[in-house]
Amino acid sequence: MPPDERTAHWSKRRWHGSFAVPATLETAISKYLRSGNPAARTREEYSTTLRKWEEWNGGVPIDQLGRKEVRDFLDWIYEQAVT
Repeated sequence: MPPDERTAHWSKRRWHGSFAVPATLETAISKYLRSGNPAARTREEYSTTLRKWEEWNGGVPIDQLGRKEVRDFLDWIYEQAVT
């Protein structure tokens, strides 16, 4: 089965499959927030993180998001806080 037709899922803490349409962090968080009823503070923190992610230019599809990208993002946040 071609990768774009597979279903994405987690199994034993590992990612399997791929999205038919590349999902961004923003779409994943939006879907998560719509799926439940998180506390107001959780929504605020997620919104803050997304705003920072967009400022950093983090339009990386989740299936391409790795340790390096997360580390670069966190380093950028730290640098912004220091300056």
